[in-house]
Amino acid sequence: MVVTTRTLGRGGIEVSALGMGCWAIAGPWWEGSQPLGWGAVDDDESIRAVRRALDLGITLFDTAD
Repeated sequence: MVVTTRTLGRGGIEVSALGMGCWAIAGPWWEGSQPLGWGAVDDDESIRAVRRALDLGITLFDTAD
């Protein structure tokens, strides 16, 4: 598989043009008693997903909400 890259910002860092959105694997959090986030996550499954993305050449991981 050929991975297309892009330059990120002005620092010259090369990242994959395709990224993985990781916010959903952050799991639950609360604001006071109000539950927020995506709910419970399986850490092992999340690790497998990130490793698979790396195996496929993904180098851009977006953790922003």
